[in-house]
Amino acid sequence: MNPVQTFKYQEIAEKALILRKLGLPLYKIGFELGVAGKTVLRALKWIDEAG
Repeated sequence: MNPVQTFKYQEIAEKALILRKLGLPLYKIGFELGVAGKTVLRALKWIDEAG
C-alpha cells in the first residue's frame, strides 16, 4: 500500500487559515508554523480552492 504524499502547505493549511482569520500577516504565520510566507500563501490558496 502506497501512502499518499502530502506537501507541507497541505499540512499547515487549516492552521494557517485560522491564524489568517485572526489577522496575522503571512510572515508571522510562517514564523509560527516554521515555514516561509510563500508556503503560507500557497496553503491559503490551496484550501480556498479545495473549498
